[in-house]
Order: sequence, then C-alpha cells, then structure tokens
Amino acid sequence: MQGTLTLHKWGILQTYAAILTTAFLFASCGGGSGGGQGVGNNSPGTGSSPPAILSVSPNTGPVSGGEHIIVKGTDFVPEEYTRVIFDGDFASDVNVIDSETITCVTPPHTEGIVDVTVINKFGSDTLPGAFAYTSTPSILWLDCEKVRNRITFRWKLSEPGDSIIFFRGKRATNTMGGNVEFFVYEEAQLGLFRYTVALYKDGQRIDQRDVIIDFGRVVWEPPASGIFTGFYLYVVEAIHNDPYQLLPYENPEDFDFDCGNKTEIPLSTLYQNTLISGRTKYYAAVSSYYGRYPRVKISSLSPPVTFYCFVEIEMP
Repeated sequence: MQGTLTLHKWGILQTYAAILTTAFLFASCGGGSGGGQGVGNNSPGTGSSPPAILSVSPNTGPVSGGEHIIVKGTDFVPEEYTRVIFDGDFASDVNVIDSETITCVTPPHTEGIVDVTVINKFGSDTLPGAFAYTSTPSILWLDCEKVRNRITFRWKLSEPGDSIIFFRGKRATNTMGGNVEFFVYEEAQLGLFRYTVALYKDGQRIDQRDVIIDFGRVVWEPPASGIFTGFYLYVVEAIHNDPYQLLPYENPEDFDFDCGNKTEIPLSTLYQNTLISGRTKYYAAVSSYYGRYPRVKISSLSPPVTFYCFVEIEMP
C-alpha cells in the first residue's frame, strides 16, 4: 500500500497523488493563567476521606487579590461541596478539576503570609504559610488567542510596573510600557515556542508569565481503500540530502511513533517523544498498519516531506 506525504504551510501545498496524505498545519493556541498548561485528568473524588493539601502554585500574589491559583492535593470533591479559604477570606471561581487539583482566584488581603484551607463535606485541611500576599506589582494572568501564525496575548496586572518585556524563548523581542496589557505577535516559523511576558520595576524583573505554543501539527487522510487499523509516523533529522537512506524504507517496522487510529499529531507530541529538538531540518513519512500485536500488515512508507522545525522553549 503506497502512501503520500504533503507539506502545508500558510497556504503553500505540495501534493503527491496516492493513498495516504499528510500535511503540516498550524494549530490553535491554548491559553490561560500560568502559561495555559492543563492539569490532571482524574475524576473528582467521590470517597469519604477528608481533603489534604500538598501545594499551592503560584504561592505569591498581590494584596488586591485576583491571582489564579492551582491547589494540588488528594481527596478533592466536586465544587458544590468545596471552599478554599485564604486566612479567613473565601477564594472565588473555585473549580475542582479532579481529585488532586483545584483552581481558584485569591481574595483581597493585607500584606503577609497566610494559611490556605480546603473544606468539603468530608472535612478540611490547612497548609500553614502556603501563600504570601505582597504589594509588589504582579501579572495576575496571561491568556492568548491564535489565528494561524498571529497570536494575541492579553494579561492583567495588579498594578503597573516600569516596563514589560516580551520574550520568544530566550530572546527579547519587544519592550513596552509598564501598564500595557495587550500585545500581538506574528510567528514566522514552524515549531514549538515558549513566549514570556516579564514585568520590571526599578530595573529588576519582579514577575513573569509564560506559555508554550505549538505552531504546527502533522495531519493525514486515511487510505482511500484497503483495511487498516492504525498509522505509524516516521521522523528523522536530515543529516544529509537523501531521505531514502535515512527513513526506514527497507524496514518500515522500525517506526518512530505509533499514532493508533489518530490522523493528527501535534509537533509538541513529536518533541515529547524526542523526535524533534533544536533548530534543524527533518524528513517525515507515514504508513498504515493492519492488526495489533503482532501486526498483520504494515504498508509501504509515503514519499518523504522535508520540513524545518524550531524548538525554542528555554526560559529567558
């Protein structure tokens, strides 16, 4: 079963007519407080044990409140039974994500270190000195929205600083006034990038928020005919100019990533599986397979596609 690989980047499409079709596209942006990272996927607790707090992150915030907080622990139950208390003051927007994770927004409080308590219908737990209120300006949250290669960043300040610097990886790209809460950036590359908004006062960085954004994903269409149950993706660094010597065309069982029945893999997944790194050129191909263990049949690889991928997620 022969396959085909295509490269799609900002409307430029190279196509080889055959059974499998793969494309590199630009993915949408997830955003939110503290870089928009997801938290646990366990179901909220339904047992009868009292809650236990393990950590509060971030553990500092402004006296004006409004800091988006993640509380980690055990035996959390759905939000209708749960309260989070900062030294006697109730947090708002309490959301039990799963049995180990609660998100909430801090209430206003005077400057100082406070205890944090979680209460539900089965009991309560207090983590002493878990959070520090400070009068230093801070970034309360960072969010972003991406349309193709254009990202709109928005954030909220507890109060203005002297300046705000925007970073792409370790490189500072823009310096703005200390009261700015909006910035638009256009990414010119395919890859995985960390973007950071850093707040400065008196020449010192006093707070920052960052988010990792995935610009690109591998997408393919299933074979037009034949029986298949899943797909293999092959990715190799282009150390010379002949992909047929680098990709396992002679032995397609030497695959890099089993995609199961998915037909879309983000570049972040390739990075997490150590298939891409740094700033370099890669070759990619795709095949289908039939059966599970052992595979009954593995198709031939599609023609290769060349792509340049940038991984810039270092902290500034």
